[in-house]
Amino acid sequence: MIREKVLEALQAMGAGGSRCSEMALLNDGYIVGRKFCSGGLQAVWLLGETRIRIFNEIGDLLDTQSLDAAEALVRKAA
Repeated sequence: MIREKVLEALQAMGAGGSRCSEMALLNDGYIVGRKFCSGGLQAVWLLGETRIRIFNEIGDLLDTQSLDAAEALVRKAA
């Protein structure tokens, strides 16, 4: 669910195509979040947070989007 929301957000910000790379963010050997890249844009989601942050290729923050709607869908499906 997170991947789909992130891809939608990146596409809405102008990232072309449907290809999106994903990598784990680590701190002291523990996964603390995920970073998604597509079309020169990056989205970062930290575990325990209900938002994603979208950055351009030089690291400027472009937007912050809530994941609350996506989490509500997951809870409803469960």
